[in-house]
Amino acid sequence: MCYQIDEHAPLVFTWIDKVLLHLVTRREPDRLHDGGFFYRLLPNLLCGGRQAAYSRVPRLSGMNEDLQRGLVDQLLSAAEETASSIGSRSFSFLYVDADDAILRERLRAANFAEFFHTYRCVLDISWSDFDGYLGQFSSYRRVVIRRELRKLGDAGVVTEIRQLTEDLMPILVELELQLVRKYGGPRTREQLERNLRTLAVYLPHESVVAMAACGDVIRGFAALAHWRQELYPRNVSFDYGFQRKLPLYFAVVFYEPVKYAIRNGVKRIEYGIGSLDAKISRGCRGVPLYGYVKPDEYEQNELKLLLAGLREQVPIGSGVDP
Repeated sequence: MCYQIDEHAPLVFTWIDKVLLHLVTRREPDRLHDGGFFYRLLPNLLCGGRQAAYSRVPRLSGMNEDLQRGLVDQLLSAAEETASSIGSRSFSFLYVDADDAILRERLRAANFAEFFHTYRCVLDISWSDFDGYLGQFSSYRRVVIRRELRKLGDAGVVTEIRQLTEDLMPILVELELQLVRKYGGPRTREQLERNLRTLAVYLPHESVVAMAACGDVIRGFAALAHWRQELYPRNVSFDYGFQRKLPLYFAVVFYEPVKYAIRNGVKRIEYGIGSLDAKISRGCRGVPLYGYVKPDEYEQNELKLLLAGLREQVPIGSGVDP
C-alpha cells in the first residue's frame, strides 16, 4: 500500500518532516537544525502499512530469495514511478523491521537513505492465566501491578472487554476527542468516528473494546483488532479529568487485553511504537525499526549528510528516547 502524506495527514507518525526533525534534534540536542529542509520532503509517498510501525512488502512464503528480491525491486520501481507521477517530493518506508533483510537490502540498493528510527513493542503470550503473566516480573514489579489493581478497585473502577458495537460509538468518540484536545493533531470528530466504525463494520467479530468504567460511565478505553492469533490495540483514550493518577492506561491497554488474549488463544499483542518505557515495564520486547527515505535527486546528498548520525541503533534504556 502507498499513501500520499502531507501536513494534513491525520497521523503525525507518518509525517516524514516531523519524524526526521524529531530524530535529529533528539540525537544531536546541541546542534541547531532547520526544519525547512525536511519540510521540502512533503508531499511524501509513504509505502507499507499506514498504521505506524509496519512497513512491509508482502511476499509469498516458500518463494526463493532471488525471486523475492526481483519482486521487491519491481514494487520499488513502480512506487517510484507513482511518486513522480503524483508530484511526491520523496517516498519512504518509515518502519522496517531490523530482520527484514531482503527489503532492507533492496532499499539500500535503490539509494534510499537509511536511519535507525525506533522500536515497536510486542508482548508474546505464553501463559495460561493472568497469574502466569504476573509471574514473569520481578517481585517489585508484581507489587506495583497488584497495587495498581487495588487502586482501581478502591476507586470503583470496573474493567471489561466488549464487542465494538454501534451503541458505544458516541462515548468512545467523545473520549478520543479529549485525546486530540490534550495532545493536538488535525483529526476531526468525523475522522475518529469513521475510523472506529471501519473496525466495527469490516471486522465485526474481531473488534473489541477494553473499557474502564466507574458506575455507568465509561472513563477510558482501548479498541483492539483481533486478527488470527494476534491482537492490535488501535484507538486509546481517557476521561483525563477523571483519570488523574489512576492507572487506567495499564488497565485497558495491558491488563484486560492480556486476560482476553489468554482466554482466546492470542499468541502476540502488537503494541506498536511510542511509550517505550511504559510498554517494556509491562513485559514487552522491543523490535528495532529502521526508516528509509528517498528524495528527488537534487536533495539526496544533503539528506544523507543530515542523517549520517542516525544509522546506529539506540539501545533500550540508554536514556535517549528514539
